[in-house]
Amino acid sequence: MNLSDFMNKASSFMILGMNDEALKYAIISTEVGPDYPPAWNNRGACHEGCGDKDAAIKCYEKAINIDGKTGRAWYNLGNYYFENKQINKAIEYFEKSVSIEPAYIPAWNNLAM
Repeated sequence: MNLSDFMNKASSFMILGMNDEALKYAIISTEVGPDYPPAWNNRGACHEGCGDKDAAIKCYEKAINIDGKTGRAWYNLGNYYFENKQINKAIEYFEKSVSIEPAYIPAWNNLAM
């Protein structure tokens, strides 16, 4: 299996609500592709699905540190700040997300709230 296969398995298990299984594949994907930001963003989403917000934040930040143009990681961090009532910081992250991925509707939706 390659990196894409591991990421797809993680995503599929997340969709099925099998978060622990998803996390196993997400961790493998970051081991196979340690410098691939989408793998870290995906791993963060899996950690979040398992209820581990701290680990999720570290993964999103890792994705951004590897490549600051990982729009969905900015979006996910924006959600974290929004949920924690840090509205100005959330807006900053959502704006960064749409500046990188202008067609990413969820970030625009969050800016409209």
